[in-house]
Amino acid sequence: MGNTRYAGVGNPFVPGNRIPSPAMRNSLVDRQEAQSILKTTDQLGLGDGVMVSVDHLTNVATGALKNVVPDVLNQLRELGVSASKLLSGASSRMAGTSGSRSNSGSSSSTTPSGVFSARKVAISGNGGGVLASVADQARVATYTVTVSQTAAGQTSTSGGVVDTDTNTSPITGSTSMTITTGGTTTTITPDFSAVTSNLGVLQAIATAVNAAGISVGAQVVSTGGTSTLALTHTSTGSSATFTTGGNISNVLGFTTTTAARDSSYTLNGSQQTSTSNVVQLDLANSSSTTGRVQLYLQGATTSAVTISVGVSPDIPAVVDATRDLAGKFNAFLGNLAANPSLLSPGLASRLQGAADGLKSSLESLGLASGANGALQLSEAKLRDALATNPTAVENVLGGPGGFASKIAAITRAVQVSPEILTTLARGQDNTPYSSSITQADRLETRGAKRLLDFQA
Repeated sequence: MGNTRYAGVGNPFVPGNRIPSPAMRNSLVDRQEAQSILKTTDQLGLGDGVMVSVDHLTNVATGALKNVVPDVLNQLRELGVSASKLLSGASSRMAGTSGSRSNSGSSSSTTPSGVFSARKVAISGNGGGVLASVADQARVATYTVTVSQTAAGQTSTSGGVVDTDTNTSPITGSTSMTITTGGTTTTITPDFSAVTSNLGVLQAIATAVNAAGISVGAQVVSTGGTSTLALTHTSTGSSATFTTGGNISNVLGFTTTTAARDSSYTLNGSQQTSTSNVVQLDLANSSSTTGRVQLYLQGATTSAVTISVGVSPDIPAVVDATRDLAGKFNAFLGNLAANPSLLSPGLASRLQGAADGLKSSLESLGLASGANGALQLSEAKLRDALATNPTAVENVLGGPGGFASKIAAITRAVQVSPEILTTLARGQDNTPYSSSITQADRLETRGAKRLLDFQA
């Protein structure tokens, strides 16, 4: 045999070779190992293994692994991300601190967020005066609000002019005006070159004010052929004031129509004021400036408004996440099945076992195992289950010991220890390719010894 080792030549049990002795012919173990080698070499594109050295078999298998394993690991990561979307979050309860206003007499509790614990907000009472929004991880709580007044910035309005009047010279002859706010004075110089009417004059002034980049905006308000120019501070609160000056201001004659003011309201019985109409509640920590619950004060209320923050499954999100998980689960199993000689068969078994262990429960909510362990989802059945018993669906899919939890745990384990997926060292795992190389080594050694005995 020389120094070259072959999986076929020198192995008396590869079809086509002579069997030199009855003892070798009766070795069932050798025959089974030879058949395993033939299967592996065929799957690696090496035919029946004749004239294929064990070293070449190793190199081909190792090269194939380098092409397969990165894609499989990426696919595995995607599967883990998909599974995590369905986790209920019971093991990662947030212990965040709420803002100074968030617990003012409100009843609240921390509940993990996710597709099964989507935040919902309900408003009852004089709801037209208050709107609300809620963010992920918001505490389950109830807030009672009464609004006395909303915050506003100053608005000053000019005297009215007839839109179509072409006698614009009193205004166009005045080339500028000043606006002072926050201690800074800005000169506004409109372009009147193309103006032919009073309406055009006001529009030119508004354009110049809005282009000045200051905290005062301008708007032309037209009613029944008469127009006015309204200047409004872009902020709210008692300090959102400004003054006007210059010839244009003197001609137009601005008067204050809305005074700058703070909002005034009670929150859970506590009197509050703010420069804003947005009330930040349930701050995540002491450095947060944006609340996980926000109230938008729209106007004065005649009675208390109750805002309730609760949790309930986001049914469309649960269905989408389950569909995504089933698709990625099936794709990953398909990849494992496409590379049986390279990847550990135990991984597919573990993944399928996650579903098999919950078979009846998964089927009850529309997730059934089909051919080769592939998952089939009935979205209609899942929606019905979510509508009738959302807690049971959450437990089966995302709860501790649920299907998504098991899949997430398996993917984490493989990512931490990729050798679970496959091991390049000979004989250190149970992948067919590794076992075949080891078997070929053993066959060569035994076959060579027996051939020498036969020749002797």
